[in-house]
Amino acid sequence: MMKTGLKIVLVIFLAVSLTGFGPCAKITSSEPDRHNPVTLDCWHYYNGEQQANFDRLVETFNRQVGAAQGIVVRAESKGNVADLTTAVRVAAKSGTQMLPDIFAAYPGTAFDLAAEGRLLDLTLFLDQDDLEQFNPSFLDEGRFVDGKALYLLPLAKSSEAVVVNMTFWSDFTAANPRFADTIATFSTWESLSQAAEAYRHWSKGEALFGFDSLSNFLIVGSSQLGTTLMGIENSKGHLDLNRETLRRLWDLYYVNIVTGSFAQYGSYRTEDLAQGRLVAAAVSTASGSWFPNQVTKGGRPEPIELQVYHYPTFRDAERVCVQQGAGMAITRSDTPDEAAAAIFLGWLTRPEQNILFTISSGYLPVTSKALQSQLMRDALENLDRSRADQAGTALCLETFLVQLEDSRLFYPAAFKNSDLIRDYLGQSLFSTAADARQRYLADMAANSLSTDPQKLLERYVNDVAFESWYSAIILETERLLDS
Repeated sequence: MMKTGLKIVLVIFLAVSLTGFGPCAKITSSEPDRHNPVTLDCWHYYNGEQQANFDRLVETFNRQVGAAQGIVVRAESKGNVADLTTAVRVAAKSGTQMLPDIFAAYPGTAFDLAAEGRLLDLTLFLDQDDLEQFNPSFLDEGRFVDGKALYLLPLAKSSEAVVVNMTFWSDFTAANPRFADTIATFSTWESLSQAAEAYRHWSKGEALFGFDSLSNFLIVGSSQLGTTLMGIENSKGHLDLNRETLRRLWDLYYVNIVTGSFAQYGSYRTEDLAQGRLVAAAVSTASGSWFPNQVTKGGRPEPIELQVYHYPTFRDAERVCVQQGAGMAITRSDTPDEAAAAIFLGWLTRPEQNILFTISSGYLPVTSKALQSQLMRDALENLDRSRADQAGTALCLETFLVQLEDSRLFYPAAFKNSDLIRDYLGQSLFSTAADARQRYLADMAANSLSTDPQKLLERYVNDVAFESWYSAIILETERLLDS
């Protein structure tokens, strides 16, 4: 381990039952002493059942491995991801408040701290045998700066899929049988768009579909079409704002928003589904516990049946799905603290603990052994599907497992200001389309008797509108990339 530029020479090996990393997990000679316990602070963003699961695991660790090794972990939820990110960044810049020993982070946040030398390279504690236990795609997301060092250890992963209110959808397909094959309809963006337009006409103006994350749609949709929107080139952040690719994404989203075939109303699309304002949505596979089992429409609750389908792909494009879920970082500090933190994270990623933490919370475990284990299949099978929250979790995880097999998982590269650029791209498309939608509705109301609706629509859906947005994002992303 590098401390003040020197490698500590003496390396010892701890048993699998203690570290969880494997027989070759490297812990320095300054390991924790049970007679002189090390106390570790761990910040996360877990809430609800996920937080309860994590707290139980921490309690078990402290009682068993921690007691034997001299380690006490204190876990604290900082609220949601945004709150946690803010807390970490404030602590990093503070002259008085310390960063926690361990914290959950997405690559964009971890990149900034790793570039400043604030994070531990976890390969100093993991040898090749240890690394090979993890799903390679999950593990590689935590490699940045030089592409070799590992700064984030995966703990739980999610993706995105499409959830459909089959009760409302069946009413629509009964009148529009060409969309009756639900799997085929939602398999491509093009067929979904056609269905959304047909649904708007059939329902007299209601929207069919919405996105939870427009940033993910831009990033993953670009990758499906062969463009790496956010990548690394010559060890620096690089953007490929391919005009043809972005035009296809624009045509899919912007046109449907302006016409009213796509929409979003609440903070999350599960809220829109519960209110009966949407029939389908692209959501995180970790959101299954929030799926409604009834909708309130016209003031009356109505039971519904939901189904979850594969994330759509552009026609004749590669199947690509997003990979997401924060990893765990270790702050560089005294050697005993670093070693203790590595022991704790290793224990968390063992299948027994990792499956217990992930499945009931709507995530998948991160090691190949856990993903292929009977223990995971049993945990998935034992979800109580009579409960709406666990039924939704089961549907999402089963779909995610299929996507693991037949799709390429993709995550955007982490580099300076990558989070800002990612957020900006999604927000810019959203606000541009939403503004055009409002102006279109106002014009339509003012000219309802004198203007052809199609000609009115052409004022907003045209090449000039796209080029204006495209020019704006080039200028702003270049500024963010260079700042």
